[in-house]
Amino acid sequence: MKIIKWLGVIFWGMIGFLVLWFIYCELNKAYWDYQVKKMCKKDGGVTVFERIDISKKEYPKIFSNLGKMKLPNRWSDKNKFPYFYKNNTENIKLGKLSVKKHLYKIINRKTKKIITKSISYSRIGGDFPILVQHPSSFSCEKIKGLKTLSSIDSTFIIKE
Repeated sequence: MKIIKWLGVIFWGMIGFLVLWFIYCELNKAYWDYQVKKMCKKDGGVTVFERIDISKKEYPKIFSNLGKMKLPNRWSDKNKFPYFYKNNTENIKLGKLSVKKHLYKIINRKTKKIITKSISYSRIGGDFPILVQHPSSFSCEKIKGLKTLSSIDSTFIIKE
């Protein structure tokens, strides 16, 4: 009888541990989502310092068929396109839950002047471990009303 009692204590202890671990994971994600949201509202978003007029002929050099921007980076452009992008990712927290700051700039090659700057933050992971799963995430993109990387295209205006 004592063995059955101890097996029950061990079983329910393990269940309790798993429940507490799950709660910890969810609270930790909620805390870091809140921190990311605070950082996004403080200095996240897109700032366009100068709008650039481009012709319809230049459009395919800058945008893909799907309308996504495809500027060259500083090192890969063999044609010396007048604008290039530079990006940097800074780790704020590393581990099973990671938080990062993403800085993306569009720069005029000739003047070295920053034309557009985008700052974004993201949280990836921190989920309760399940065998097969894609980690959850949170970023500035999920905050309504904040200009994010998707609005960086407004740097270029097509002139007729």
